[in-house]
Amino acid sequence: MTVPAAQIDAIVQAVLAELGHGARSPWPAGRPAVSTTSTAVAPSTASSVAAPKTIALNDKVITPAILASRFQAGATLQLTAGSILTPSAKDWLRDRRVSWTQTSKQNASGQSNSHNTDGANWQLVVVSATPTVQTLLASARKNKQFSKVEILGTSTEAANYSARVVATGEAAGVLVVSEQAAAIACKANRGTKVRAAVASSADGLRMLWPSLSPNVVCVVPHGKSFIDLRNMALDCVQRVPTEPANWN
Repeated sequence: MTVPAAQIDAIVQAVLAELGHGARSPWPAGRPAVSTTSTAVAPSTASSVAAPKTIALNDKVITPAILASRFQAGATLQLTAGSILTPSAKDWLRDRRVSWTQTSKQNASGQSNSHNTDGANWQLVVVSATPTVQTLLASARKNKQFSKVEILGTSTEAANYSARVVATGEAAGVLVVSEQAAAIACKANRGTKVRAAVASSADGLRMLWPSLSPNVVCVVPHGKSFIDLRNMALDCVQRVPTEPANWN
């Protein structure tokens, strides 16, 4: 049977029309196609780490019980000027490696006294302010080696002051620079908890630590250079005086 060419053309046109009617765009007319281009999102640079917490303590006398009740792990303690840490409180802080600072205050000369937390809490007392000692004072204030610097007028004042701050725990140790070093050491040793000694050199001072561990070190500045005095000062502030075994 032979199908006329015209009929074949009509069938093809019908099929094409049907196919065109059934083919639909996946997106409705007028709706924009979604872009397939990816957009990089920059990571946030803001730090999510919280700043270390600071806990302020303004008690006049700070004991281990106070520290234990208020301290929080990871915090830094901020003591107000004039607060006194008892010796056992200092042991508490040292044993737990707690970081602490003390608010600075102005001394008689107008200089700010800032606590040195790198080593022990030592104070510097000067009675004989020779030019070399003046240089030591300037260096100590600049480098903040001592928690406090005092300039006193007499050997008796220096002895009484040193004995008081050691006994109350205000200072772990006191370095006294005076031409009357022997007299100051003798008078200071009348106080409780005081182990005062005269040191003539850095080597001599180092020999005192094992057997005495002095908490009041008295030095005669005469004949000593600034380097001599500075080395003795550095040796003191890097040590924590502790009572030798079988001391009593």
